[in-house]
Amino acid sequence: MTPSPLFTALALVLFFFLPGYFLMKVLWPEWRLKGREGIERGVTIVAGALVSSTAMTILVGFVLGNTSSFQAGQSDPILEEVLGALSVAFFLTGLWRGAYSRVAPPASSYSETAMQGEDDTEKFVEEMETLVREEVRLRGEIKRAKRDDPAEAKRLKVELDARVARRRDLERARETKLTS
Repeated sequence: MTPSPLFTALALVLFFFLPGYFLMKVLWPEWRLKGREGIERGVTIVAGALVSSTAMTILVGFVLGNTSSFQAGQSDPILEEVLGALSVAFFLTGLWRGAYSRVAPPASSYSETAMQGEDDTEKFVEEMETLVREEVRLRGEIKRAKRDDPAEAKRLKVELDARVARRRDLERARETKLTS
């Protein structure tokens, strides 16, 4: 008896993708496929799903193969049932951890951001670059406003002073953090 195309497609998805995908969502529930790291995380999830699903299929098949009653085939789909049960268990665990919610949960202990510890260098540099760009823009606007509208120039000067103070505060805070 030849297996139906639907059974074959479902079995392939179970053997090579679903259990691993749900396991990846359990391990990294905060990962979303948006933002700067979206593509990288998507590739990581798919690759991890393929590898871990294949490994689970082999391990479950090995365990079942060492029992006397297991025969691989459509008439006895015990391998598919076990992989389906693992998929459901991983899905429910991921649901409990917030992997499928609209708002991402906080980073887990397995995530790359948690592994980086308290290092926020990238965020610091980004904020400093933004402040410096704004300072340059404001200085140019102040020069133009001095000729056309002195009151506007004063307002822009106050805004510039606030940006400079913010940048200096960030520099001091960063220095204090790095030296302590």
